[in-house]
Amino acid sequence: MSEEKVAFESEVKAFISADSEIKNLDIQVKAAKQRKAEVERWLLDHFAFTGMTQVKIDGVTVFTKRTLRAGADRQEGESFEDANQRLKDALRTMGHDHLIKETVNSNSLSALIREIDADDDQEMPTEFDGAIKIAEMFSVNIR
Repeated sequence: MSEEKVAFESEVKAFISADSEIKNLDIQVKAAKQRKAEVERWLLDHFAFTGMTQVKIDGVTVFTKRTLRAGADRQEGESFEDANQRLKDALRTMGHDHLIKETVNSNSLSALIREIDADDDQEMPTEFDGAIKIAEMFSVNIR
């Protein structure tokens, strides 16, 4: 067998081995993410129950983080287009036309909702009622 063929076969075997290793690692990562999600649900409940927001163990701080995301509040039986139109109408009424494109950019809308939420003197406009669905999410993070 020629040296070139031996080298080729060796590289093919290395590729197959690397692919197999990636598949095995993907399985391990998926299982670890599932375990982490289960523990995170428990930790969120515990943090909420105790009123704690962070804990430092072994030099690692584990803390809760609040995130707000916003999008069109689609009512039961309502089409996506109708819900999106109600959202656009509410945004125009409030002077936030810059968020409206063909569709509303949910990241920019979420940023607007976070700004309003952060301002203690400002309440959520009633024009947004039924047009924007706001989801408050908490996660456990490490720093």
